[in-house]
Amino acid sequence: MFGYLLIYHIHHERRDVGHRGDFPTFYQAAQFAREHRDIYTAGHRESDQMYVYPPLIAFLYIPFTSLSLPNAAMVMLFLTALILLGSVFLGARTMLERLDALHPLTLCAAALLISILSENEMRGEMTMLETDSLMLLMFTLALHWLDRRPILAGMALAFAFNIKYLSIITLPYLILRRRWNAVAGMLGGSVFFGLLPAIQLGWNEDIRCLRVSMGGLLRWVGITPESSHSITVHNIGDGLSVSITSALARILGAHGFSNPQVLVAAAGIGGLAVAIVMVLYRINRLAIWSWPSADRQLTGPFRGLVAMEWAGLVTVALAFSPDTNTRHLVLTVLVNAAAAGLLLTPRPAVPRAPALYGALLIFIGYIMPGARALRHMGFNHFVYGVPCWGLLIGYLLILWTGLRFIATADRERQVHGSGIS
Repeated sequence: MFGYLLIYHIHHERRDVGHRGDFPTFYQAAQFAREHRDIYTAGHRESDQMYVYPPLIAFLYIPFTSLSLPNAAMVMLFLTALILLGSVFLGARTMLERLDALHPLTLCAAALLISILSENEMRGEMTMLETDSLMLLMFTLALHWLDRRPILAGMALAFAFNIKYLSIITLPYLILRRRWNAVAGMLGGSVFFGLLPAIQLGWNEDIRCLRVSMGGLLRWVGITPESSHSITVHNIGDGLSVSITSALARILGAHGFSNPQVLVAAAGIGGLAVAIVMVLYRINRLAIWSWPSADRQLTGPFRGLVAMEWAGLVTVALAFSPDTNTRHLVLTVLVNAAAAGLLLTPRPAVPRAPALYGALLIFIGYIMPGARALRHMGFNHFVYGVPCWGLLIGYLLILWTGLRFIATADRERQVHGSGIS
């Protein structure tokens, strides 16, 4: 599958018909960083592809500027394929390991299933050459390292935070789960990676860039900073975003609702989802709020619960973000990894049908068969956030199977541990 995608894109790039997404903007920002120019003037205003990220990406892409843009894009295509393939295998391995179901054949089957379920999103990432593959890798590494190397797990999340601020959602989770070493790694790493571009940009310019990139986020809650201190980000109701929050902004905004009011409405839907999760935990007699210290979370049901909750963090980040572009949906690889682990590991008295329905709902919501015909009938599934509604409901179905799986395995361990046959 990856071989086909590589051949397809190489063929199109050689004919110079490849879109390359935002890569030319990253490339130009790296050129400006090398030349000590303002990186936030990089891009094309007429196509709404300006550089809006923290300075880290512009700094890291400087080596690409030694190549021509087409050659740099070709190198990035291969790197993106390797990053995605590595994330698929590492995500599959980590999920299976946390579910106590790791086996070489199961790992290969899980990687294949994840690739099929995520093919549309991974193909889009290779087409657009965006930074979301790096985000996926960092989220995956963080879960993989969380128990054994928590400082590195936090550093991976900090790296992701300095690409896009999406990973900030993991910080309150790590605090809630008392993962203090990971919290320290994330906080310290955020400062480190935030200041790293100062090597090239200089201290004052790097601080200015951080202020500019963060200032644009205030617009989502109705605060307009000085124009020189922020970049222009998409509004919550922008047509490119497929999140539930953006769908609500488009629907409610037409009736006079402000952005803060829309965020409150989205929070209400999020609260309802949390209530459903609490009911599922209670049904399976699993603790949701009261957990032991980090060193005692390495055994029992907690390893599996962290895996399911990590997929939940990705779901929340995508479904409720004020700006979820379709290319961001490649992070669903981790949700599909959880589903694949459950589907390929049968356990008595654990129904796998909910996980199957959940994975299919997410898959169908993303590719939306018949979408063109529906648009002719006046229904645009992007406008109503169908992909993220499907993601949220699909995850809850996967969680249904996951919690039953974990609870059953925990009871079996307790029975065997007590010596009862």
